[in-house]
Amino acid sequence: MQRDIVTVATYSHDWEAQIAKNLLEENGIGAFIANENSAGAFEGVSALVEIELQVAAADAARATELLSATES
Repeated sequence: MQRDIVTVATYSHDWEAQIAKNLLEENGIGAFIANENSAGAFEGVSALVEIELQVAAADAARATELLSATES
């Protein structure tokens, strides 16, 4: 069985993505950070790689709401 994964946010810094991932996981949403290692390879040139925060498609709406609520 294949689960659909979607990107709910992108970040320039790995620490930002990790904070957001922790927030989602604390609220019961499994999350994955994509491109984290690639971004480290281009340290100092973070604009080259976007770090993606991904969740199951079924959790995307709730994840987006949680992330939006913390930004404001």
